[in-house]
Amino acid sequence: MTNDDSRFTSEARQMNDELEKKKNSLISVEMQADDFLKTSEKRLQDARLKADEETQAAANKLQELVYSMAEHKEFMGTIIAQRRKDLHEAEDYIASLASR
Repeated sequence: MTNDDSRFTSEARQMNDELEKKKNSLISVEMQADDFLKTSEKRLQDARLKADEETQAAANKLQELVYSMAEHKEFMGTIIAQRRKDLHEAEDYIASLASR
């Protein structure tokens, strides 16, 4: 083997080593990116699930509030109707006293 052959072989080996290091570095970066992506997707899924649960809880509370308001409105309507009846009875009674 000549000096040139030896030098070329050494340079080729050195270039091959550098390429192998770069390849390993890229594989490492790719694995980190894949892990980051998986973690991010999991966090997104968890955040969506939490948001859905919170939305459902808020919707349930709103539905309960609307139902409660409807019941109160019905109750107040009954009370007002009774008061009007009582008022008309009182008017009729007072009118009957005046006509005696």
